Amino acid sequence: MIRPILATKDPYKAAAQFQKCGWRIDFQTPPDGNDPLAGVFLHGNQLLLGVMDEKYVSKDAIPYIGVGVEIHIVIPAEKVQEVFDSHACVNPSGLEKQPWGEVGFKFKLQGYQFMIMSLDNSQRS
Repeated sequence: MIRPILATKDPYKAAAQFQKCGWRIDFQTPPDGNDPLAGVFLHGNQLLLGVMDEKYVSKDAIPYIGVGVEIHIVIPAEKVQEVFDSHACVNPSGLEKQPWGEVGFKFKLQGYQFMIMSLDNSQRS
């Protein structure tokens, strides 16, 4: 399992944005602690939301957060429409079948590009 830590300005506000899109908040460290962190979960996929702190990201790198990275999230085929609908608040791309057989959509949140996909049921073995 890969569980990336995404640098955000405020992990608690970021977690609330993901929650608005149907993600579940797994945990949040205390806001007054020394390591602000939140965990979010969607159909078996987990992300950690950290901070844009000098110990993790230099100030020079902040404008490049998320550049050239697309986070590909795989969910059950029967959930694609529901998850697409719950992401309407972040203006997702259209729900489309890709040439390689997956069905899904893209959206941007917290400066990161996401692709939520699932194999079309007819493509499963």
